[in-house]
Amino acid sequence: MDTVRERLERLKAKPRRVGLPLSEDEINPRPEKVLLSPESIFMRKIEKLMSSITSTKKKMLADSGQYLSLYYDLKKQEKEFLETLDDPELQYLDIPDIFMQKINNMKKRIIDHKF
Repeated sequence: MDTVRERLERLKAKPRRVGLPLSEDEINPRPEKVLLSPESIFMRKIEKLMSSITSTKKKMLADSGQYLSLYYDLKKQEKEFLETLDDPELQYLDIPDIFMQKINNMKKRIIDHKF
């Protein structure tokens, strides 16, 4: 049976394996920062508002017993959504047509439900 010293000396005598050279991704694992355009910031904000409106509507339909408070929250979210769309700088943004269709559909639904 080998002693610890003999095993260490034997391991020390073996040549080390050299690993493969690292690629650029392995050296710097953090992704490059993406510059945010005004369009992407606006789209994120609108997406967040649209998702909060739909989730509030789902909660209202779930019969949670909080209908009035959820209705108040829904009206605040809808008001914020419409105010965001009334921004005069919106006409200068280059927003995709598909996204504008989603926005217009949501806007139409909100306006049609107001009496």
